[in-house]
Amino acid sequence: MLAFFDAEPAGLVVCLEGFSTFACKPLLNIHDVIVALPYHGRGLSKLLLQKAEEIAFGLGCCKLTLCLVYSS
Repeated sequence: MLAFFDAEPAGLVVCLEGFSTFACKPLLNIHDVIVALPYHGRGLSKLLLQKAEEIAFGLGCCKLTLCLVYSS
């Protein structure tokens, strides 16, 4: 998903669909969340994560996971 601020691309979230063999239901993994420096502090990452959650509910996912990898 892309986030725009005043028609300019400002953020991105990459989600991967998966399948829980334990629950026999789909799942959604949030792999990357990126907000461009000029747009930090405006709540865009929160909005992107909320949208990912909304999509997961819409797909009937049993869980929403976040892949934590630190990169400097």
